[in-house]
Amino acid sequence: MPNKIKIAIIHFLPVEYYPPVKNMLECLTQKDSHHILLCSTTNHHGIQKWFASNSRIQTKRFGRTKPARTFLKRAIFNLRFIVYSYWALLTFKPRIIIYYASDSAIPVFFYSLLSIKKFRLAIHYHEYSSPSWYKKGPLISRIGHLIEKSYLYARTNYISHTNFNRLGKFYRDHPQLTQPFLYCLPNLPPPYWWEKPASKKTDAIIRIVYVGSLSLEDTWIEQLCKWVLTQADKLLLDIYCFNLTETADRFFTSLPIQNIRLFRRGTPYDNLPNILSAYDVGLILYKGTTENYRLNLPNKLFEYLACGLEVWFPPEMTLMNKWACPHSHPRVIPFNYQNPDTWVGFLIKEKSMPKKEALSYLKFYPRYIQQLCNGA
Repeated sequence: MPNKIKIAIIHFLPVEYYPPVKNMLECLTQKDSHHILLCSTTNHHGIQKWFASNSRIQTKRFGRTKPARTFLKRAIFNLRFIVYSYWALLTFKPRIIIYYASDSAIPVFFYSLLSIKKFRLAIHYHEYSSPSWYKKGPLISRIGHLIEKSYLYARTNYISHTNFNRLGKFYRDHPQLTQPFLYCLPNLPPPYWWEKPASKKTDAIIRIVYVGSLSLEDTWIEQLCKWVLTQADKLLLDIYCFNLTETADRFFTSLPIQNIRLFRRGTPYDNLPNILSAYDVGLILYKGTTENYRLNLPNKLFEYLACGLEVWFPPEMTLMNKWACPHSHPRVIPFNYQNPDTWVGFLIKEKSMPKKEALSYLKFYPRYIQQLCNGA
């Protein structure tokens, strides 16, 4: 029987918001020798709580996230997560720790200082955060990043980002790090998503869909909705969103209900293949107001493609432009949300066109995990 390898995942924000974390956990459980501890928090949006389907995953939630807190309540919430996560690590005694983003760094730091147990460390970032962002970001992220720069980066085995552009920006900010320890882990869906057949349409209406968080400041949702309302005989827009800003919420409350439907509780991640296969077009709506948005290659790109949807994205998302495929099935095309009347008004669905490669997390995660386990 292979030796038991204990792996701890530390993720400050609720895992329900981050499909790549759930995919990583699923990949880790494919080996019987892996025993996993997950330390996280509970979401406040009322979306379906994620439960581990494998008994080898111990899940511990320390507190419930809430949007409006006083400084004292936030400090107590953060301190609770730090203390309980540290104690869980001390009890579990992992041989490998993977933590996600700077807000998860502090309990790992204390465990590293006070535990005599040796372990391998990996850090993954969902997004690129610039030095200027850290100056204004949440206190737990600022403190966590100071600890990373002064201590954790020097003892980590791997640091990963979701694409090479973000990884390059990170290396620019931290040139003291050696490149062999830097890794790229794209956000890709499970392999079975590519096997779901598309639903057959019975009318000429083009069904477009958006899945994700929304704000009027950072996305083109307002401009899109106003245009879709003028295309009632051609388009149907469905929005699955459990995280609306106050201004976005007021906008949708005042919006006439015609050919736009808002599902405020979103949908569980595992249900997405069944839902998305009924649509023609998947939308990416970031305005590119920050460097992080412009360098974003969203997991929704690959999830839409896996379900056979055409993808529209704003051209200011510079990294997305490299994935533009106007002549393949399904297409990935830039879409001018500022002036949507330039839309050509048709979809390419010819079966003779080249099919996208079925990209899943199995292309990257198993090798990453194996390299972490080597020497653990």
